[in-house]
Amino acid sequence: MKKFMKVSVMAMVAMFAMATAADAQKKWAVQCDYVEGLACVKDANGKWGHINEQGKLVGKMWRSVCYFQDGLAPVETDDEKWGYVDKTGKVVIPNQYYSAGWFSEGLAVVSKSIDYWLKYGYIDKTGKEVISLKYRSAGSFSEGLAPVSEDDKTFGYIDKTEKVVIPFKFKKAYPFEHGKARVQDEDGNWRKIDKTGKFID
Repeated sequence: MKKFMKVSVMAMVAMFAMATAADAQKKWAVQCDYVEGLACVKDANGKWGHINEQGKLVGKMWRSVCYFQDGLAPVETDDEKWGYVDKTGKVVIPNQYYSAGWFSEGLAVVSKSIDYWLKYGYIDKTGKEVISLKYRSAGSFSEGLAPVSEDDKTFGYIDKTEKVVIPFKFKKAYPFEHGKARVQDEDGNWRKIDKTGKFID
């Protein structure tokens, strides 16, 4: 009898947990997959936020949000300014950017309108600008390097000290992966380079 009661109680707890999760999902117009223990959700009014694995809203609702990476997530205010929140929903980097990317290798690409041009640079997790907002285009750091362009016409790669490691000579350039990066050469051909900038295909 006691064994039956124990099993019944466990079954009721499991059913309650499943029902709670189902109710939490019904609450949202859109619910994305969980990343780092949190999921992006959209309500009936078009606002976005994050919920934990128990379905509880973490922080407040925003105009737009992105998923978490390296413990922080970009969020956008109603006046279209981007900043970052931590996993408690606390704003840790103020909403001040035109755009804000995910953190990768401790740095994130952000942009502001400067002298009528959109300029990109990099901040660390404290919000400190470690690479000045001077680039017309910029990609995430990967394997210690990031693709950037000063004129949006030719691309090269910089390291975290802002040193140009691979000269600005490509029409397009993507982040490195497994020691290789995809670039578009001067003739418009897509090729692969190594971390010295040498073509390897």
